[in-house]
Amino acid sequence: AFQQARGAALFRAGRHADAVTQLEKSLKVQPKWEGHVNSHLFLAMALHALDRKDDARRSYDKALSIVGDKIKELPPGQVVIPGYSLETSLTLDILRREAAILLMVK
Repeated sequence: AFQQARGAALFRAGRHADAVTQLEKSLKVQPKWEGHVNSHLFLAMALHALDRKDDARRSYDKALSIVGDKIKELPPGQVVIPGYSLETSLTLDILRREAAILLMVK
């Protein structure tokens, strides 16, 4: 979790190459942690900023593969993704939308 938070902070500070390094480290430390959906989204945005568009799209797709079906099955008006807290669900939705805009995903 520390590496993910640091990678996110580096991304927000515009240090995209450092963010990629930190986020990739985060993914290796705890490979089965469900919170990595956010790591993949931040990684996608950092890779995109480095003009690594194909890698960015793969990372974005990986994030959606983790929670994609859970998001698609949400009834209208429900914001809590099954298995996630309200805070995590909202953060995930915001990051997913931000990454989709940057990567021009429809």
